[in-house]
Amino acid sequence: MSVQSARAFLTRVATDAAFEQRLGSAAGESEDKQSAVITFAAHEGFYFSLAELVATAKEIQSELSEQSLEGVAGGFGPNFEAAKIQDGTSNTATGSGRGIIAILIGM
Repeated sequence: MSVQSARAFLTRVATDAAFEQRLGSAAGESEDKQSAVITFAAHEGFYFSLAELVATAKEIQSELSEQSLEGVAGGFGPNFEAAKIQDGTSNTATGSGRGIIAILIGM
């Protein structure tokens, strides 16, 4: 159940801009981003551990081809945030949810 919850959470982050922004704000203001993400998720009804979140994100990444990953909103590939930084659309500094998750899982 926890892995399914982590997958649903990542899908929501990828598809709901307001949700992503709330996550980014919550985690961006915290020194302990890992705990902030897990706490935010729990307050929103998603229950999983950090290990389950990381494993699920990596599983999703492996399911997608690199080309598909680049076209998916909320892709967590290694070039996702770097490309956004280059074109000036990165929200990592302001705490985007996807950027924070990418940082947390080391991608």
